[in-house]
Amino acid sequence: MSKLRAFLTEWGVALLVGLMVWSFLALVLLSVRACSAQEPKPWSTTHVVLAATSTALIVTDLGQTLTAQRLGWVTADGCCYQHEGNFLLGSYPSEARILVTGGVVLVGNLYVANRLRGRDRTLWLGLVTLLEGFVVYSNYRSGARIYLKGAL
Repeated sequence: MSKLRAFLTEWGVALLVGLMVWSFLALVLLSVRACSAQEPKPWSTTHVVLAATSTALIVTDLGQTLTAQRLGWVTADGCCYQHEGNFLLGSYPSEARILVTGGVVLVGNLYVANRLRGRDRTLWLGLVTLLEGFVVYSNYRSGARIYLKGAL
């Protein structure tokens, strides 16, 4: 039974990585399309909810990364050594780099979403929400938590 579980786990990880790669490629293509978009249409309720959710998840990811950096890249319970997985930040980014990159991601997400129309906007915000949700969950499972600066 453990061989079957290991096999399914490997396939599950491969499937998730594949979905993340394809989602990232779709986000790149949508952002290119946004650059050529004309007059943006008004936002629907779905767009607003997805934008709020993706923004909340980006901020959560940012908070988890900042906490990990402030704790010296050791999990809050002190059991595990960790590093940043985002290739844009590098393995052990500074607080300034994390904040600048997080700000660019927050503004960029909403800017691209505003430039897209209808279905493309829904797809963009949905993919960002999906990817950030996966990242926040992965961070949480690896021991990353959010603590206020004064609480450290």
